Amino acid sequence: MLIPFDDMKGNAVLKAFCLFALLWSVASCEQFSRSIKDTLKNKEEDGQKTVNRNTHETDAGEKIGSGKKDTEEPKVKEPPLPLTGDPEALKEAEESLRNLPEFRGKTIYVHRIIYFYDDGRIHLQIQNPDNPEYADMYRYGDGQWQDAQPVRLSA
Repeated sequence: MLIPFDDMKGNAVLKAFCLFALLWSVASCEQFSRSIKDTLKNKEEDGQKTVNRNTHETDAGEKIGSGKKDTEEPKVKEPPLPLTGDPEALKEAEESLRNLPEFRGKTIYVHRIIYFYDDGRIHLQIQNPDNPEYADMYRYGDGQWQDAQPVRLSA
């Protein structure tokens, strides 16, 4: 039988035990424990990365510095512009889709799904222009559209 905390007036030992049991069950959770370990590990690694490169040790183990700070900032590589932020790349993908034999001179209808990925890929479902009751999944990557894969629309 569980007793609410309000009914345990003055029973600090039982409250402490319940709190300990709750903390123990949370701490024994593998994901929770791994999250804490990863967080602490990342902080240690970050601390090791900030060590001054101009520090030297003498024979006696005494650390001495060169007197100047390491002011060189690490060069951060600019992430590539995602496909959605590059109008020219989007136009090129659209033109190459419209030039596929099954879409030449036809209206293209996107059916429910369109995904843009940071690496330049596009996935979209297009209504089959010859049979509107069907849809096909098209994938764009490396500058070209792959063959269509039929999509099951009903169970």
